[in-house]
Formats: sequence, structure tokens, C-alpha cells
Amino acid sequence: MQPFSRFLVYFLAVARHRSIRRAAEELHIAGSAINRHILLGEKQLQTPLFERLPTGMRLTAAGELLYGCARRWVRELDDLSRQIDDLKGIRRGQVDLLAPEALSRAFLPELVTRMKHSHPGVVLNLNIRDNRRIHHALLSGEGDLALVLDPEEMRDLTILRRMSFPLGFICRPDHALARHAAVRLTQCADYPMVAPEQPLALSAVFSRLIPTVDCYNP
Repeated sequence: MQPFSRFLVYFLAVARHRSIRRAAEELHIAGSAINRHILLGEKQLQTPLFERLPTGMRLTAAGELLYGCARRWVRELDDLSRQIDDLKGIRRGQVDLLAPEALSRAFLPELVTRMKHSHPGVVLNLNIRDNRRIHHALLSGEGDLALVLDPEEMRDLTILRRMSFPLGFICRPDHALARHAAVRLTQCADYPMVAPEQPLALSAVFSRLIPTVDCYNP
């Protein structure tokens, strides 16, 4: 069942692809029909929703507002459907998770595997974002949940749980520090180091830990 009007379905597809042609290919609808509904919607709202550029369709300020609201409506409907399924004893649906690239190899694969076993009826959609922009994407309705490295207290968002990830150093077997069973950060600071740099999220952690140390950035 499609609870939304054809205009809203077409609008979301064009906004997502930034192209009437690609939206038409996805929906298997003639591009002229999509364009006609978009024009009718703009007429009813008395404001343009897209800038029609040679490179494609770009949302106007009013279009951005409608896009954010429409995505929230879709998510709220999905949430309602999940709640109804829970009442029926059915566990299914989908969850959009926002995460930084730094976790895409070391943490997310295990999370996806565990989700498949614990909730086989739930589809987990992963969306990789810049760690600094994830909270904006979450507020705009692009995801249901988010993983953030080194999160700060953010207005309108709640940190549900924190996890600690250990950081370590590696060196050659013949390095002066290799003979120690444990090494302090201050000892490592006596040597040139290779450390993450912008735009990697971990760079901010190292900047606070070793602000005055010379590092060779990869």
C-alpha cells in the first residue's frame, strides 16, 4: 500500500536523484508525468521546489524544507508499521544507520552480521558520512540512528550509549620502544610518528593528545 500521493513519491525520487530522468527510470514512470506532477505541486504551494539547471534538478530552500518533512513522514510511517508488526509478533522493517568511514571496516561488518542473526527480518541500511556532519544528517531525517566518534553533547540529540575503543601504536621490531611490554604516550612522543590527519575523525583525538609533537601525516 502506498499511503503518499503520487506528487510526494515523485518529488522524493527527483530530490534523491537530482534528475527527472533517473527518477523516471527508478519509478518506471514517464518523465513528462513526473514533471507535470512536480509543476502542479509547485503551483499549489505557490513556490518553486527545484532549480532547473543544465546539470539537473537542485532543491530550493522551500524544496529542502519539504524534503526534510517528507523523509520524516516516511520514517514515521515505517516506525508505525514496525510497531503494528510488534503487536502481531512480527519483527521486520528497516533501520537506516549513519556512521563514519573510520568504523566501516573494523566495527560495522560485525554489527551487520550480528543483526542478521538476531533480527533476520530487519534490513540494516548503512550510510557512511563525514563524522563532523553526521548529527546534521540525523536531524534532517537521513537516518534513524547514528554512530559518532568522540561525540559531544548536541542540542536536540541524545547519546544513548558510549563505547571505548583502545588506540595503539605499532613500530618495527628493532625500534627502541619494541623491547618494552607497555609504553606510555609520553615515551612515544619522543619519536617521529605517523598519525591520522584531516578529514579522518581520529585526527581530532590525536590533536588533543599530542598537540605539540611532530608527526608525519600519511
